[in-house]
Amino acid sequence: FTIDAEMTYLPFCADFGPINLGHTFNFLRKLTGIFTDPTLEGKRIVCCTPRGQAEVTNVIYLLGAFLCLSLSAKPDAAWHPFA
Repeated sequence: FTIDAEMTYLPFCADFGPINLGHTFNFLRKLTGIFTDPTLEGKRIVCCTPRGQAEVTNVIYLLGAFLCLSLSAKPDAAWHPFA
């Protein structure tokens, strides 16, 4: 799945984030919905984004937020898969 079209960051200047709290909340809801969908049980879930540094950074933030806020992972454990 991808979120690029629905969660676009609107920069103030030349920045690229962080993603706002509304986008974070929507991403958590979307990913929770994907993980609770019985038709996807046992399937690998892949989040795709363009290779730009800003987009990748924002998606890593969102995935880390999901791990911490939805799965109660500690921040260092949430960071580990992306290091």
